[in-house]
Amino acid sequence: MTGRSDEQTARSKGPPARSDEETARREGARREEETARSEQQTAQSDEAAQIEALVGERPTKGALRRDWKLLPRLLPYLRPYRKFAVLSVLSTIVIAAAAVAQPWPTAFVIDSVVGSEEPPGWVSAIVGDGVGMLIVLAVVATLLLT
Repeated sequence: MTGRSDEQTARSKGPPARSDEETARREGARREEETARSEQQTAQSDEAAQIEALVGERPTKGALRRDWKLLPRLLPYLRPYRKFAVLSVLSTIVIAAAAVAQPWPTAFVIDSVVGSEEPPGWVSAIVGDGVGMLIVLAVVATLLLT
């Protein structure tokens, strides 16, 4: 013998061989992970299939046309809220018009009060030709539009 103890001999051989139980346990854990991954992929594909069945295939072009085709399917759900829907559309139109008219009071002050242009006839009929009243009209219009 070389004078080595059994412990030194065991260390030089490397790690002890895995037991059959440990190998089986690790193999089972690996299979469970694969099964869980497979189930998750299946659930995602099922969800995508359900969405496609409801909405149809999503083309890359003509999305707006496709969305307008879905409108009749939406109307039965909207019917109980008809008044709110009409009010919403009308308020959107009014807000858009106000956004377009927002620069008007500033342009009016620059052109008619500071500049030499005459105010429009309807403005003179309402507030007169006084500079103070024209400024008041511009301030009130600005407050109403913003």
